[in-house]
Amino acid sequence: MIEGLESGPSHKIGFSSTSGLYRFLGPDRSVFGDMAVGGIESVIEVVKNRVVETSIASVEVRPSTTFNHSATVMTTNWDINSELKVAGINVHGWGYTCDMLLDQQGGTVGVRFNSVAFRSSESAQFPWPEGEELVLFSSLDPIKIHLSKASGIVSGEIKGFFFLRDISGANQIATQKNAIRNLK
Repeated sequence: MIEGLESGPSHKIGFSSTSGLYRFLGPDRSVFGDMAVGGIESVIEVVKNRVVETSIASVEVRPSTTFNHSATVMTTNWDINSELKVAGINVHGWGYTCDMLLDQQGGTVGVRFNSVAFRSSESAQFPWPEGEELVLFSSLDPIKIHLSKASGIVSGEIKGFFFLRDISGANQIATQKNAIRNLK
């Protein structure tokens, strides 16, 4: 609940995401492992001024037999494409940017935050009323996945945080932006 803001009627919204795979390399350019993002299809119920948290993708990181702990710190990043649909509408440019740090202890993999907003005026398919906007931001849970030569497959999930907000008044928008910042 966002303090000071009243809730509104609920709306059921379907969403889906596709799967993707990325093979990552070590400092010597040998294959160090694979990172897979598993798509999900679901329906959530959103209510104005309330945050709904749900899983929007699963994540698995599989170190290969050639994975080694790095004597020096090495960082790299890559993108994993995943098509996201919300209320039947494709979200253009959605995907996951992943960051990896390798060091003497093994490594960590993280997924950067991602966000998008949909205004009710953008499509007749959106079930929420004119003057409202659906905001979605995502984050990896846990925030970082730790790898080592002995860890085997490590998994997590990408959480989606859906929030329906009123965009009809300037003062209310400022209040809601502050409330969303406090959620992060």
